[in-house]
Amino acid sequence: MAGGTLLRALRGADLVELMDDGLLSTEVPPCSALYFWKLDLAAVDVRSLDAAAGLAWLQLLSATPVGRTRAARIGHYLRLENLRLSAGPLPATKSASLKTFLAKSGNRNWMHRFLEELGQHAPALYVGETGDLPARIKQHMSGASDFGRMVKDSEDLDWTRLQLQYCSLGPPSQEGSSTRTALEYFATTVTIAGYTTRPG
Repeated sequence: MAGGTLLRALRGADLVELMDDGLLSTEVPPCSALYFWKLDLAAVDVRSLDAAAGLAWLQLLSATPVGRTRAARIGHYLRLENLRLSAGPLPATKSASLKTFLAKSGNRNWMHRFLEELGQHAPALYVGETGDLPARIKQHMSGASDFGRMVKDSEDLDWTRLQLQYCSLGPPSQEGSSTRTALEYFATTVTIAGYTTRPG
C-alpha cells in the first residue's frame, strides 16, 4: 500500500458500456479491493440542459434514496418494511429559485462543477470488499449479488447514475482477509452506507 491517491473512481455509465463490450478488465485492475458505490451527482451534464431539465435532475437527486431497510420483525406484532432514507422532492420555493438560477448558461456551468465536487461528500450507498475487483463488479452489475438485485429491481437507482470508487489492497486473492473485512466494516460505518446489509 504505497503513497499516492488511494481512491480511484469510475462512472457507472462507463462501467455499463465496458460490461456490454466485455472490456471491464481493461479499466478495472485485477486486485483485492475495498469499494464504494455512490450516487454520481454529475452523471447528467447540467451544462447541456435547459433550466427545466436541470431542475428535474436536481429533483431526482434530492429524491433518490441513500438507504433502504429490508423487512424486519422488531416485535411480536410489529414489522418494519420499506423504510426509505431520502430527502424527497425539493420544496416549491427552492425549486423556483434553482430554476431561475439554472436559466443562465454560466450558472449551469457552475452547477456542473458544484455537483462534481459535492459528490465527494455524498454518502456511500454500499461498501464492499473483495479479493477480485473485476469479478465482484460483474456480480453486482449482472444482479448476482444482493446489492446488484436491489439496483436492478429499484425504481430509484440505475447503474448509469452510480459511481464506483475503489481502493486497491494488493494483488487478487482467493482467500478471505480479516484486514479487508475490518476496513469494510469501518468504511461502512463512517460513510453511512445505507444499502449495506452485513458489513465486515
